[in-house]
Amino acid sequence: MKATKSEDEEHVALQQALQKFLDIAVQDDPSTIVPPYFELDCNEKTISDLSVKYKVSELDSIPSLKMYFSRLSSRNDQGGVSCSMILAQNITFNDFMEKARLHLINLDFGIFPKACDHEETSKVGWLLYSTCQQDEERMSELLSSLVQETVGAKWHPIRTNDRYRKAQEPNSTHTYALHLEAAIDKAGKLRQEFSEWYGSSSQLFPDGTKLQLVPPFNSIL
Repeated sequence: MKATKSEDEEHVALQQALQKFLDIAVQDDPSTIVPPYFELDCNEKTISDLSVKYKVSELDSIPSLKMYFSRLSSRNDQGGVSCSMILAQNITFNDFMEKARLHLINLDFGIFPKACDHEETSKVGWLLYSTCQQDEERMSELLSSLVQETVGAKWHPIRTNDRYRKAQEPNSTHTYALHLEAAIDKAGKLRQEFSEWYGSSSQLFPDGTKLQLVPPFNSIL
């Protein structure tokens, strides 16, 4: 179906914004590539990675943008758009953010690493009694070794209601905990496995720290 004028305008606006982001990434590391998001597309030899040679401006439709920038949302009330992407570089994420931070802030861009590198992730739960002294990376490695699966750990606010909207109170009033993520097809199984160490009746804990895994709010419902 032929795109309407508004669809064409939306495509151009998204294309320009995403190209600006890629320009910033390439400026900080010329070897930067953005491969297609899903493994099936990555393995397709006819689909090129975005890079200094193959630019976002060459993607001629919103569906082609979504091949690289998955879950590309419509603009919200503030005009913001979100998506998931793979950013492959020869520098660490922290080094990239150190170099690119001011450019990203000036353009109202935000970039946030996922807790684990899976195409589709799901919440396993959050750890009651977790404290800020517990390192995300160390906990991720510990938990992954327990179940022989990749488990990500990241600090997030604890969700206390069933409404999918951000709370209005200041961030200072939020209660944070370590949230666990895994591949969407493994989350339920891992939740059961972790109950051996972090269930309500557990007495022995892998690193000697008492923690309790609390299921995501929607799974309790």
